Amino acid sequence: MKTIALKKARGKFVIEVPVILRIPVLMDLVRERSRWLSGINLTKREKEVLDGIVRGLQHKEIAGMLNISARTSKFHASNLFEKFGVRDRHELRNLFSEGDKR
Repeated sequence: MKTIALKKARGKFVIEVPVILRIPVLMDLVRERSRWLSGINLTKREKEVLDGIVRGLQHKEIAGMLNISARTSKFHASNLFEKFGVRDRHELRNLFSEGDKR
């Protein structure tokens, strides 16, 4: 019988199961996430803005790096929110950074 323990880590509840049981589930999640992301078409500029958001940069910082206005950065971010089905930059960042924390 599998044992599952629930613990709180970084403000989130995490289900602990033996590593050997997690590997197939994690691999399925990685494959599903890759398929989902590959179906989303991004422009070169959207990819650049996405990179800045994932790195935790503000629109002014992204704009300075890309030599565009902060308003243009916000416009591309808005397109990204719609394409990924999120409400704000925090949800978008979490979408890409959660996999890196595990």
